[in-house]
Amino acid sequence: RMKVVETARAWQDFPPASPTFEGPAPAPVRAAFAAELLAQYDELERLIDEHIEATYLAPLVRVPDNDGLRQELIQLHCALRQYDTAINTATTFLVEELGDGAAIHNQLGIAYFLKGEMPQAALNFKQAMALRPQSPNLQANLDMVLEKMGKGQTQPGERVASTESAGGGKSAANEVGVDDFYWLE
Repeated sequence: RMKVVETARAWQDFPPASPTFEGPAPAPVRAAFAAELLAQYDELERLIDEHIEATYLAPLVRVPDNDGLRQELIQLHCALRQYDTAINTATTFLVEELGDGAAIHNQLGIAYFLKGEMPQAALNFKQAMALRPQSPNLQANLDMVLEKMGKGQTQPGERVASTESAGGGKSAANEVGVDDFYWLE
């Protein structure tokens, strides 16, 4: 059961919960606040790097043919919005011929899409489709980027929503996330 008490009476009965109006609270010193925030950010980056090293990179050195682990690593970089790192990592896998080429091109397409580089995303999705032409899920990924580029197949009366600028430049795909894509395994 809950007891309902008037606010003014609750402040009298429960002083620790009542607001204090002893004077204005001093604003935190901006420099000290900024320094503390940067220190926390650096610590978080260090912890993330340690996790990536221990969970993904070290095991991939021991077992280089672990496709699932490579895919998780690319997904993690995309989820952390480290698109350039995801692209460099996937490109390295392609150059070293590690893993399934269709899956890696699909991962590159996703990273480029999330980075806002639609032509590169489309190119990589098309390369994945060339390696695995019967995959309807790869086609769905390609359709998503083509729609974003304004080249999708729309029904009469439908408009394609686009976040790209009129000049066709880069822009972040804000409404689409890592989990909205099909990831080959």
